[in-house]
Amino acid sequence: MAVSALMIGLQILIVFEGGRAFHAVPLTGVQWAISLGLGFLTLPLGALLRCIPDRLLERAVDYLANWKAKKTLQKPPQPAEPLSGVMTE
Repeated sequence: MAVSALMIGLQILIVFEGGRAFHAVPLTGVQWAISLGLGFLTLPLGALLRCIPDRLLERAVDYLANWKAKKTLQKPPQPAEPLSGVMTE
């Protein structure tokens, strides 16, 4: 908990005082609200993910990885473009 509090505090300090060093500009009220809202959404999402069995997530990741690999391999090879300035017979 202390590490999280330290990270939050340092991030706020960087946004407010670290402008020159980190090229950061202060956030508007709306930007703060969006940032906090998205941050708090990670709490229920994390709890939900912990309820899903690991084996199910492993299968889903394997399926998506294999699907992506098949999709990449199914692309027809592109013809090589001739190099400019190289003489061909």
